[in-house]
Amino acid sequence: MEADHPLIALLYRPSHGPRPGEAVPTASPGLSIELSPLEGPDQRELLESSLPLPPSEGLRRAIRERAEGNPFFMEQMLNYLMDRGLLDCTGERAELTSRAVELPGSILEVIISRVDALEEEIRQTVKRASVLGRSFNTRVLSGMLSGIPIDSHLLSASEAGLWSRLSELQYIFSHGLIREAVYGMQMEGQLVRLHLLAGEIIEELYGDDPRMFADLSYHYEKSGRTGAMLEYTLKAASYAADNYRNREAVEMYRKFIARGDDPEKVREARLDLGDVFGLMADWQEAIALYDEVIASTETLPNRPLLGRTLSRKGFIRHRMGENTGALECLSEARDIFSELGNDAGLSGVMNNIGTVYIDLNRYQEAVSVLESALALAVGSGAEEEEMFICSNLGLIYQRMNHLEKAADYFKRSISTAERLNRRRNIALLNYGNVKYMQSRVDEAEAIYREAMEIAGEMGDRHVARVLMNNIAAIHSARGEFAEALEMFTGALNLARSMNDRKGLRLLNQSIGEIMSFLGDYEASGESFARAVETAEELGDERGLGTALGKTGLMLMMKGDNRGALDRLREAVRFSSHADDLQSVWEYRFALARLLRERNDPAPLAELAGKMAAIPEDRVAPIGLWQLPVVRMWVEEASGNHDKALEMARRIAGDYPGTEGEALAWLTGYEITGDQGNREKALGAYKVVHEGNPIAYYRKIIDSLK
Repeated sequence: MEADHPLIALLYRPSHGPRPGEAVPTASPGLSIELSPLEGPDQRELLESSLPLPPSEGLRRAIRERAEGNPFFMEQMLNYLMDRGLLDCTGERAELTSRAVELPGSILEVIISRVDALEEEIRQTVKRASVLGRSFNTRVLSGMLSGIPIDSHLLSASEAGLWSRLSELQYIFSHGLIREAVYGMQMEGQLVRLHLLAGEIIEELYGDDPRMFADLSYHYEKSGRTGAMLEYTLKAASYAADNYRNREAVEMYRKFIARGDDPEKVREARLDLGDVFGLMADWQEAIALYDEVIASTETLPNRPLLGRTLSRKGFIRHRMGENTGALECLSEARDIFSELGNDAGLSGVMNNIGTVYIDLNRYQEAVSVLESALALAVGSGAEEEEMFICSNLGLIYQRMNHLEKAADYFKRSISTAERLNRRRNIALLNYGNVKYMQSRVDEAEAIYREAMEIAGEMGDRHVARVLMNNIAAIHSARGEFAEALEMFTGALNLARSMNDRKGLRLLNQSIGEIMSFLGDYEASGESFARAVETAEELGDERGLGTALGKTGLMLMMKGDNRGALDRLREAVRFSSHADDLQSVWEYRFALARLLRERNDPAPLAELAGKMAAIPEDRVAPIGLWQLPVVRMWVEEASGNHDKALEMARRIAGDYPGTEGEALAWLTGYEITGDQGNREKALGAYKVVHEGNPIAYYRKIIDSLK
C-alpha cells in the first residue's frame, strides 16, 4: 500500500460505546472484520497450549460455557484456576480438582478473584496502579506507596499476567478490562483520596513537564479539586494545540469551557478552540465559537479580544470562499487595532486582507497592503506574522510569474518558519509551487511531500488538500493519469468533508482535465460544468476563466470547434479581468489554433499582437514557443509560404522537444507535402506524447502514420 494511502485499524468491543466506524467519512473505503468466538478446535488448541497436559472434557466444557469462545476470557479463567490450585495435573489430563468447583459468572469476577488472591502488598500496588490508568509511571506509583521499593511487586504482577513492561519507567495493564476491574473494586472515597495523592505526586515529580498536564487535570478532576483541575486543563489544552494534537486540544478546551468560572479565560478558550477547529478545517464550528466570543463583548466589552476574533473569523470566511463577508470582518478588526495602536495585531489583520485581495486578483492592492503589513510586523517583532506575510507576497509574485522574486519571499518565509518551528508546511507548499512553475518537477514533488508530512502531523486538512492537488498535478504532468485521478478524487472527498468550495472548484476542474486527456469527454464535461458552477457561485473570476478555458480545450480535443471558440473567448474575457495573463496567453493560442482552419490572416494577426503585448515575464517559459507559432500561421494564411517555412525551421531549432517543434514540422508538411517534414513532425509528436500521453496527441500521431 502506498504511503499516501495509510491503513487505519480501528478496534472496539460491540458492547462498549459507539462503533469507531461512525467517526469515519462514509465515502472512505473500508473493510469490517467481526472477530467471531473461537470454534471448538481452536478452543482446544488454546487450552492445550496453556496447560501442561491436555484438558479433560469436563474442564473444556466448564471453560467453554463461561468464556463463550473469547480467548482472553479463557486465559484469565485458566489463570484463576491455577492461581487457586483448582486444577489437577497429576494424571493423563488436566481436570478440575472437584465437580463442586464453580467458575465465576463474569470475566470481571474472574479478574477480581485473581487480584484478591495476591499477597496484600502486591494487591495494594496493583490497586494504586489502576488509579493511574491503563499505562502508568513507576516513579509515580512508588510515590503513592510512600516510596517503598516496588520492583518485586512489578515482577510478581507481570508473572501473573496482569501487566507488562513498556520501558524503564512505564508499564501497561495486559488488558483494559483488568485495569477496569481492579479500579472498580475500590470504594469511591478511597479513589478520591488516591487520585488526589496521584496528582500531588505527579506535580512534585513532573510539575513542569507539559506532557503531564492532561494527567494532572484528570486526577484533580477525580479528586474534586476544581481549581487545580481547571488550571491544568487549560495548560493541557494549550500544549496540545501548540503541538497539533488537535483532538486532545478540543477535548481539553471543551472541558475548560464547560467548567470554567472566569469569564475572560473562558472567552479566550473559546477563541483558541475556534483556532483549532479552523486548523482542522471544521469551519462552521470555528465560526460558531468566534460568534459566541463576539456576542459576549456586547455585555463584557474587550476591544483587543474583539479585534482578534474578528480577524480570525474574517480569515475563516475567506477560506470558505465568502470574501465579501471576510472583508467586512477584517475591516472592522483593522479599525479596532488602529484605534488601539496595536501594530502587531494590525499587521495580522492587514495580512488577512491581503490574502483576500489575492483571491480577488486585486494584486496591486494586495502588494500595497502586504508591504505595509510587513513593515508593521518587522517593527513590532511579530515574527510569525512576518512569516505569513512573506509567504503571501511570494504568492502574488508567483501569480504574476515573477518567479525569482516569489522564490526570495518564500525562502524568507521558510527561514522564519524554521527559526520559530511553526507552520513550515505553508512556506514549503508555496516554494514548491515556484519549482513546479520553473519545470523543476522532481524538486517540487520532494518539497510537496515534505510539506505533506508536516501538514499530517499538524492535522492541517486544508493544506493537506492543497498538497494532494499539487502532487496529483505532478502525476498528470508525467502522464501518470491513473495515479493523478486517484489523488485528485481523494482530495475532492477531503474538500467535500470541509465544505471547501474553492477546493471543490479546482478539483472538479482538475478531474475534468484528466478525463479529457483520457478521451472521456462526457465525464470531462460534467466535471468542468461543476467547476464553472462553483466558480460562478463564489464570484471567482480567475477560477471561472480557467474552468471555461479548460472546457474550451476539451471541446477542441473532442472536435467541437464552435463550442470551443465560445468557451475560449469567455475564458479570455474573465482571465483578462482577473489579470491572469498566463491563462490569457494559453487560451489565445488555443483560439489561434482553431482560427487557423479559416485561413484568414487578420484574426490570427490580431491574436499575435495581443499575445505580444503580454510581458514575457508573465508567461511560463515552457509556453514561450506559442507566439512564434502563431506568427508562423499568420504568414501561412497570408500566402507567404517561404517565410512561414523559414520560421518553422527556426522554431524547430529554438524549441526542441516541445509541441512548438512538432507544430513547426507539421506546418511545413502541410504547406509542402514533404515526407521528410511529416517524419520529423511524427517523431516530434511522439516525444511530446511520451512526456504527456494525452488522447489528443495520440490522435495526431495516428493521422501522421
